[in-house]
Amino acid sequence: MKTIKLKSLELIDFKKAKKRKVEFADITEIIGDNGEGKTTVYNAFTWLLYGKDYKQSTRQTVYTLDENNNIIHHKEPTVIGVFDINNQEITLKRVLREKWTKKRGELTPELTGNETKYFVNDVPMNEKEFALKVNEILDEELFKLITLPTYFNGLKTDVRRKLLTNLVNVTNNDVAKDNKEFTKLLENLTNKKLIEFKKEIASKILNLKKEIAKIEPQIEGIESITPDSLDWQSLQKELDKKQEQLNKITEQIKDRTKITEQKLQKQTDLQKEIHTLESNYNDLRFDLESDFINKTSIKQQEQQQINSDVSLLNNAISVLKNDITSKETEYKAKETEIQDLRTRYMQIAQAEADISNIETLCPVCKREYDKEKIKETQEQVRQEFNARKVKQQTEINEKGLKLKNELEQIKTNIADKKAILQQKESELTKLQSKVKAIIKELEELEKQQNELRPSQQMIKLKESIDKKKAELSKMNIQKVDVSDLENKGKILQDEIKELEKQLNIKDEIDKNEKRIKELQDEGRKLNEQLTDYEKQQFVVEKFETSKMTMVEDKLNDMFTIVKFKMFRKQMNGGIEQICETLINGVPYSTDLNSGAKINAGVDIINTFSRVKGVTAPIFVDNNESVSIIIDTLSQLIKLTKVKGKKFEVINYPDKPKKLKQEPTVTKVKKEVKKETKQVPEQPKANGLLF
Repeated sequence: MKTIKLKSLELIDFKKAKKRKVEFADITEIIGDNGEGKTTVYNAFTWLLYGKDYKQSTRQTVYTLDENNNIIHHKEPTVIGVFDINNQEITLKRVLREKWTKKRGELTPELTGNETKYFVNDVPMNEKEFALKVNEILDEELFKLITLPTYFNGLKTDVRRKLLTNLVNVTNNDVAKDNKEFTKLLENLTNKKLIEFKKEIASKILNLKKEIAKIEPQIEGIESITPDSLDWQSLQKELDKKQEQLNKITEQIKDRTKITEQKLQKQTDLQKEIHTLESNYNDLRFDLESDFINKTSIKQQEQQQINSDVSLLNNAISVLKNDITSKETEYKAKETEIQDLRTRYMQIAQAEADISNIETLCPVCKREYDKEKIKETQEQVRQEFNARKVKQQTEINEKGLKLKNELEQIKTNIADKKAILQQKESELTKLQSKVKAIIKELEELEKQQNELRPSQQMIKLKESIDKKKAELSKMNIQKVDVSDLENKGKILQDEIKELEKQLNIKDEIDKNEKRIKELQDEGRKLNEQLTDYEKQQFVVEKFETSKMTMVEDKLNDMFTIVKFKMFRKQMNGGIEQICETLINGVPYSTDLNSGAKINAGVDIINTFSRVKGVTAPIFVDNNESVSIIIDTLSQLIKLTKVKGKKFEVINYPDKPKKLKQEPTVTKVKKEVKKETKQVPEQPKANGLLF
């Protein structure tokens, strides 16, 4: 058994505790009024180990506080704990330090965060190393479970069930022993877990119920749209009778129209003869005129080609004329530009330097310059003027020569284009002459064709055609009136359609009845499957009930004053998995007082400590509500509110007699029974509450 005891806990600047050291014994009682720091000791203990308060919150404020709960900065909240672990002492220390940073240009530093320092036996460690060391002493989840009496019953139901079922070893084979149903169930599991098998069956049952629920509405829907049954035999007889009457009317119409049809046939035959004769006549005429037609076609194609060439030549001539006109305009513009350059050249050549504005007097003393100097200045002005004159004339000459060359090129280009134009116009004239000749030839061919005389065979054919047409025109075929019979036939056809429509309803009824039977057969199969799965589900639930009963029996033997109910039978016969803590048959979740809940928690801690092989300090808050606490191997630290009392620590190293000696389990049960509210006894049956 691993025994963890807290020997001392030192708080420095931790919340309102400026400097407080608490020494602990096997049983320690910390008394005082509210606000004296009892819970602060417990918070310091959990913060030292795990950085949380006793409620498992990491948001607790451990900063140093003044009387008004305002934070006092530049302090280092520190907790030092000395532990005895199987007679070996270990010291843990956790320090919270503020980080103050002075920004550039600022006179005073500002708070930018915090950092935590960790020590084991005064050896500094990082957070990860410290956490590993603490975890070696006691896992955090197990620590909460065996140090806080109210922790277990505050967990969710499924978590509590898992923790409890892990305490006892009840295998599926133990439950199935000597039970054929259960043995077969386990064989069907193959590699599945029971919970998976149960979920699979539940899912199949749910899906089957959904499918079954769909069938009845489908049958009702089909029945609602299925027409009522009729006298099918009478309807068929009536249909046969109407059909016979219609056939007779059809024969009567044929008899009346027979003569007319014969005349119409003769008319059709005559029309076919005329068509054949005309076709033969046209073939002979084509043979007679084919030579002229071929010649005419050749000439027409030749004319078409020449017309196309004429069109192309006209386009080319038009383009050439436009180009010549454009070049002639450009030629005249450049001639004008050359004439302007010549005029400018002569103007520059005739120009003389102006020396009249040359200063002859000194601007300062107003004395006349020396004549030689005046002449020198005048000569310099003339030279500069003549130099500019030469330069301008040279530029004009260069530009004039360039224009002259361009003028020659344009002149040559115009001459070339005119030569091409003359050639194209000559070609056009020749083509136009050809077109006139072809037109004359075509007129001659048409004249010759019109003068052709038909052959004797053609003449005979023409006479036969005319004779046949005359015969055809004399034929006067009057339409026979059968409207009375047609009207009767139409009435009969409408009546027959209506009868057939009614008879078709039988097919629809047969189809719907077939579909209803299919759905009913499908429903029977689904219900058979559902029954089979529900049987399997019942066996699974029965198995789970048996297993939970065994677990519950074994589990309840492990506790002193606490019992557990692990399942509840529902009104529909199903099993609800629960985890209800009972003290003297009273559920923990009802009106148990604090004392009874604390003793229940200690009893649970004792069992988990025994099974896990480790004890740790139990902190009992609100100890004032408990008259007797049951025996425990764990160190007991009781936080007792005493009104008007200052903070005080009382140690009982050897379970002192002043605590009414160590109470027996029987005494505790009696005390717990007195402290719990009496509730009516609930009916029981095989360990189940209904």
